[in-house]
Amino acid sequence: LTPMSSGRIYPEIHQHAQASGRYSTVDPPVAQFPADVLDLLVPDVNEVFIIFDWKQVEPRLLAILSNDTRTLATFERGEDIHHDNCMVAFGRVTKQLRKFAKSNIVLRTNYGGNTRATRNVPGLKALNLTATDVSRAATAYDAAHPEAALWRTKTIAHALKTRLSTTFTGRRRLLTGNEHEVSKAALNHPCQGGVRDIATKTMLDTHHLSDYTRLVWDRHDEQCYGVPAHMGHAAVKAIRDIAEQEWTITGWTGRFPVELRIKRRGDA
Repeated sequence: LTPMSSGRIYPEIHQHAQASGRYSTVDPPVAQFPADVLDLLVPDVNEVFIIFDWKQVEPRLLAILSNDTRTLATFERGEDIHHDNCMVAFGRVTKQLRKFAKSNIVLRTNYGGNTRATRNVPGLKALNLTATDVSRAATAYDAAHPEAALWRTKTIAHALKTRLSTTFTGRRRLLTGNEHEVSKAALNHPCQGGVRDIATKTMLDTHHLSDYTRLVWDRHDEQCYGVPAHMGHAAVKAIRDIAEQEWTITGWTGRFPVELRIKRRGDA
C-alpha cells in the first residue's frame, strides 16, 4: 500500500460498476486484498471492527430458488455441501477432488459453463481423471439435483424470450448479447444479484443502527463495520440480527447464517 501521511486509506466505492449489483472498490481495491494485507487495516482508537461473512450464501440461495431438495436437506443437517456434491459426482472425496468438483462440476453446471471444457483443466491427470469421468460426474450431479436442472432450463427459456432477469427482490436486469451470453447471465443474476440484494439491505439497515456505525469494507460475501468500543457487545448482537434477518423467498422462510468476529486495535 502507498503510505498515507494520515495513516489512512480512502478507497473509492462505485455502486453501479458491476452487472450483479456488487459494489466496486478501487484505489485501492480493498475487495481484492489478500488476507495478510487486509489485516493491516486496524480500528481507530476506542473503536472495534465487527466482521462477518455469510456462509455459502450463493448455493443456499440457489437451492431455495430452485427448490433443490437434496441441497436444502444437506444444509438443514449442517453438513458440508461440497463434500456431498463431490461424493455424488465421483463416488469418493479427497481435498483436491472436492475442490475440483466444486469449481468444475457444480459451478460450471449451475452458472451456464461447459463441463466438457474441463478436459483442458490443469491437474486433471494428477487427479487420475479422464474426460469421460468428468462427463459422468456432471451427469450424476444433475441426476441428484433434478429440481435445479429443471429450474435452469426454465430460467434460460424465460430469459431468451424476454431478455430480462429478476432477483427475488424484484431487481431487474436487461440481458444483452448472443444466446450463450444471455443464458449465462440469466443463471447468474438471480443468485449473485440476489446475494447482492441481501448484502445491500444489510448495509442500509446497519447504517440506520447508530450514528456511530460506519462501513469499513464490503468484499465478496463479507462486510466489516467500525463501532465505538464501548458498544462492541451490544453492536455484535444488533449487527448479527440484521445480517441474519428473516427472508421469505418463493415460499421459503428462513435466515442466512453468518460467521462473525470482533477485531480490536491490538489484535495481530
